[in-house]
Amino acid sequence: MLKISSALRGTFKDFIPQLTWWKRLVLVAVPLFSAGFAYFQSSAIWPAILGDEWVYSTNSRHAPPGEPIIGATSNSIYNFVFSVTNLCGPEFYQCTKALNSLFFAVFVLMVFLVSLRFLPFWYSTTLALAAGVSSLSVYVSLFLPESMFYATIGIFIWLVVIGIEDWKPATWTLAGVSLGIASLVKPHAWFGLGALVIFGLVYIAFNIRDWRKILSLGLLVVVSALIARLTLALLLGSNDLLRIFGQYFDAGNIEEIVGGGGEEQASNPMASLLDFFPGMLLNQLGVVLSLVILPLMAAVSFFIRRGVRDLHGREANFLMLVLVWLGFMVIAVALFQAYVTAQGDDHALRVVLRYYEYLIPFLWIAALMGAKALSESGSSAWVRWTLVVASGVILNWVFIDFYNTVQIQIADAPSVAGLIGSQLSTSLMWTIVPLVLLTFGVFPRFFGVAALAASVLISGALGQGTFEQYRIARGEQSAADRAGLYWAQSDFQSLTSEMVVIGPSRFDATLAAFWVDEGDIDFEIVPPGTYDLSTWPDELARYFLVIGQDTVLTGGVVEHSGEGFTLYSKE
Repeated sequence: MLKISSALRGTFKDFIPQLTWWKRLVLVAVPLFSAGFAYFQSSAIWPAILGDEWVYSTNSRHAPPGEPIIGATSNSIYNFVFSVTNLCGPEFYQCTKALNSLFFAVFVLMVFLVSLRFLPFWYSTTLALAAGVSSLSVYVSLFLPESMFYATIGIFIWLVVIGIEDWKPATWTLAGVSLGIASLVKPHAWFGLGALVIFGLVYIAFNIRDWRKILSLGLLVVVSALIARLTLALLLGSNDLLRIFGQYFDAGNIEEIVGGGGEEQASNPMASLLDFFPGMLLNQLGVVLSLVILPLMAAVSFFIRRGVRDLHGREANFLMLVLVWLGFMVIAVALFQAYVTAQGDDHALRVVLRYYEYLIPFLWIAALMGAKALSESGSSAWVRWTLVVASGVILNWVFIDFYNTVQIQIADAPSVAGLIGSQLSTSLMWTIVPLVLLTFGVFPRFFGVAALAASVLISGALGQGTFEQYRIARGEQSAADRAGLYWAQSDFQSLTSEMVVIGPSRFDATLAAFWVDEGDIDFEIVPPGTYDLSTWPDELARYFLVIGQDTVLTGGVVEHSGEGFTLYSKE
């Protein structure tokens, strides 16, 4: 019994750093502060990512976890957990924000724990706070799986970091289980497995004698991830057993892409996808470089000065993991965007960063590790200034040319929206980054302090910039909000199956449907004008909730006229 107890204590020490009591309080307080701060910031923001929020709300609140009403999104665990918002009644949206804030706290805790394995306590505290006030916190406001996904993928990263230090099968098994769980929150978690495979191959290239160990541990991750996923899917009664990537890669979609869509592409079946890929890749690179040029520069300098001589070290392994993960995600997401564009959902000018935006805090950890290596071993002036000049050229290209050629949506890339949509953020970037670059070139021993300060200032500015844009766009009720809330609180609620929402845009229609909150609502998108209800094709519809004052229905009865909306019924 004593041996078992001792073994458990030893395992626990591998996972949780040994800290004094007051440092433990800080370890808990920083994530909780981040959660409270994010909730406070988001509490007055109305639904903004329609119809995605409508889809996730409908599936989690009005259907069994594994049987979504809308789409085949492979989010069984997310649906199961967020079905608890049904207990909150009309306040379900605020309950969603509260749940999201708790998951965001878990993510910040994972950043803290990973950082503590490589950096001094106060450096780690500062980086965790930077993550807590960054643009990642805006997902707390939205009925989307991102907050829960970042928490679960953060746990996976934490376990992988421990795994590449102790190489114990138990650790890698837990990492696989966490990945399986994350994949039922959002199928994009499987991208993390791809990144881990590439990292394993790179590691084997420098440690060829360990190939059997790495291969066996890799298989252990895959098997444990699949078992965890299948087990949980069965327990939830899910149809996600084999739909690993949700609706994105089912047989019909793959056939459509491979088929090429026409005779002209028949001789080259993947042309419809590959034609889009170079542009998508350039877009991803531009966004990533604008956000993490300092961490990338520090990581490169680490390998130049120290990593090449120490590829077996735990710090070098972590840096290699983060850089490989980032590179893999840039390519994978570019391919994914090309794929959905080839299907007809045009992403040609969009930049979807949210699938791997969670890597940004871990890249800042890498930056401080690189700075630490510089202060300990120094660096050649020509290496430093080469990196400084290269960074300056890249940033000039990104801000002067690149951002004039893409469409930045807050939902796709909150950090980027906070960067280029806020004058404060842009000014800070143009002030802070050159100063940090000069510090790197002239005073490399102070680069760590400069980078640490930059991480907080830049993250905070991006977070506030993104929240400010949300407040401007969705800080007040719209006509669609009022229409949906009126129906949900009126005596007509029991007649929802006989009601159609009519809006001038999909945003307005799904926003009203979100507040009606009765499952898969019928809605129609019609341009402003006058329409005769007697000719309406849907014989089952008796009530018509019309958004906007420029759309008028004749041949019916006005049941209620509100601010910006009208409820009609057939005579």
